Amino acid sequence: CNPGFADCNGDPADGCEVDTRVSTDHCGGCGARCIVPNGTPVCATGVCRVGSCNTGFANCNGRVEDGCETPVNFDADNCGRCGVVCPTPMAGSRVCRAGTCVIGSCQSGTEDCDMNSGNGCETQVLTDLNNCGACGRRCPTPPNAVPSCTGGVAGVRLSARWIISCGSGPILRACSALANANAAARASTYLIRSPDDP
Repeated sequence: CNPGFADCNGDPADGCEVDTRVSTDHCGGCGARCIVPNGTPVCATGVCRVGSCNTGFANCNGRVEDGCETPVNFDADNCGRCGVVCPTPMAGSRVCRAGTCVIGSCQSGTEDCDMNSGNGCETQVLTDLNNCGACGRRCPTPPNAVPSCTGGVAGVRLSARWIISCGSGPILRACSALANANAAARASTYLIRSPDDP
């Protein structure tokens, strides 16, 4: 056979029928099949190479044996394309989702309320008056009271003397006027002025 050709089917009728320089089934020699996992192979001058990768995959290590080994839609070290490393956000975990770096989860007591992955889990929901216990949950501000957020529970502060809960009976009547400003706040803890406060 001429250089670059081979008789791979053993049939003299068609001579040296295979061009081993470009055949992916006989790349470089008869029976040397070119396979690229998660991609399409090419045989160039008798050498198997990665022609292209399937959507969502890439050949980040440059090797042919494992083909397009990297799932760039989900790999936090190769997010979207090879070499794009997702940074670890403040108080959170890094995740690659659909080829974009996002925050996976936040540490207890924090949330990503502004949906900006650049500043991580920026909100302290245990103490934030505008995000008390969860993003967007504002503490109510009844008349003549100062709102508070303690341990993620909304309340108001009138005095540092007594701490009671809006529950039932006389106590409910004592602070119901405060809770009426926000029906959802009726189960919240309030600081109520003592009768002998100045």
